[in-house]
Amino acid sequence: MRHLSVALTTLVLAGGGLVAPAAAATPATGAAPARAASSGQDVSLERFERPKHRAVEASRSRGERRLARTTARTAVPSAPVVSEIAPRTVPSFSMVGATWSPTPGLGDVVVQVRTRTADGWGAWQEIPQDEETVEAGRPGTEPMYVGESDAVALQVASSSGSVPRGLRLETLDLGSDGAGSATSASAPVNSLAQAADASPTFTPKPAVISRSSWGASAGGSCDSPRVGMTTFGVTLHHTAGSNSYTKAQSRSIVRGIQSYHVKSRDWCDIGYNVLVDKYGQIFEGRKGGLDRTVRGAHAGNAKVNTYSMGVSMMGNYDTANVGTATRSALVKVIGWRLGTFYRGAKGTWSADGKKYQVIHGHRDVLGTACPGRNGYAYLPTLRNSVASYIADYDSEIKRYAAKLGRDLTGYPYASEYGNATQRKTFFQAMELYWKQGVGVFWVGGLVRGEYNHLGAHAGVMGFPTALHVRTADPAVSVQRFERGSVYRVVRGSGTIALGIHGGIEDLYRELGESEGRLGAPETRVYRKPGLSRARFDGGIITQRDGSPAEVAYR
Repeated sequence: MRHLSVALTTLVLAGGGLVAPAAAATPATGAAPARAASSGQDVSLERFERPKHRAVEASRSRGERRLARTTARTAVPSAPVVSEIAPRTVPSFSMVGATWSPTPGLGDVVVQVRTRTADGWGAWQEIPQDEETVEAGRPGTEPMYVGESDAVALQVASSSGSVPRGLRLETLDLGSDGAGSATSASAPVNSLAQAADASPTFTPKPAVISRSSWGASAGGSCDSPRVGMTTFGVTLHHTAGSNSYTKAQSRSIVRGIQSYHVKSRDWCDIGYNVLVDKYGQIFEGRKGGLDRTVRGAHAGNAKVNTYSMGVSMMGNYDTANVGTATRSALVKVIGWRLGTFYRGAKGTWSADGKKYQVIHGHRDVLGTACPGRNGYAYLPTLRNSVASYIADYDSEIKRYAAKLGRDLTGYPYASEYGNATQRKTFFQAMELYWKQGVGVFWVGGLVRGEYNHLGAHAGVMGFPTALHVRTADPAVSVQRFERGSVYRVVRGSGTIALGIHGGIEDLYRELGESEGRLGAPETRVYRKPGLSRARFDGGIITQRDGSPAEVAYR
């Protein structure tokens, strides 16, 4: 596999100046700065358009006005500039962000950058501050995609007038990519390729570009990862930055976001669970799988991170409308997650005493403009579209789980998955299996542990064919499977579950099981060179390879 990497350049700042040396980007007179020669000297910012907050007595910055609109905090009307980089040439980059060390009493921080592309210097842009604290990394901004650039200028203002400690400007060279193709962790179920405006009877998993396909790094070792008990909601984000990227560039942008989150912010991995580009491509985010509620780092609230799926639209949806391809992909991936967790698209859930819509925006959780004005305005339509998409979702397992009730099953822990002839859902208290021609049965408790130890439905036992029931022996109960049985045996003050399968199980059942001379199992079936064997209270059953099982009584 071709090795894919992101080149990260860090510039260390101090209040009022740049510590790390770099070449200056000298502008041409009157026009947008050209790609000029390096002079080795900083160029005065007075020769460039200043961010509005430079005139602190005259007006507040766009960033401060946004903070005032979108947060409950008070943004002071004059946020002084506390650190800056004069325009300078740096190694080629396409993404930029700023980080700093925890700084007591810092207050609100507004970071603005200006970059130079082949078309010249662009306007000042605010990089949204990301107040995610769950993974205890460095505070900082979101990473912003700016397109291929070779020079940068930066200003930082803080409401307290304090300089963020250990302030760094991070630029990332994302490299280039081929277009590639979307891959899915599971094959289409009975070729049910559904459009987002259709309502399938089973919500299929959409095509997803896996971590290996977009070139993810392993991430950090601080998360194993952690998984919430179920999915209660979906948090919608946008990455902000430029909307001018090609379909082939999307993979490198996702790699850049991961690199910034891991290397610059000191997080365990990319913060989002899912990313969707403007072409409708769906990218797997944080490691741990999309079928479980893997705790992300995206909402700024530990419980929301743990019990919601963080989905980020790649682009600036403060300025752009959410396009048709993105809308379709969002409906499919959100509908799949909610549908296979038996969760409706509407309604609310609560965390830390605050109520959220099932599908909500980042700004509903924390003071931020994310997912942008247009992204946030799209949320009611998104809820309706997802609700319509999963309206006809139905499965034998879903119906059976509803019949059992949540007090018995617990919440779904992982998405229902499988194909047109066999399916499974992992609940907190049990697992439910369905196989065509057999029906739905649940496996729980000690039997569940033994069954999973033996490989569950894909192992030696196969699918369950009956419920766990008592036998005539008060110390023994049993659950039947396609190719074996799991016996739950009370011994003294303890209880064990043991799997007996194959020819050994056939002979044991023929001999009357625990009610016969052999009595209850003492061991599960185990292998020795050339044979399989199981021990019972009254003897041993052995099956040599290629031969029938034989009993030896004690």
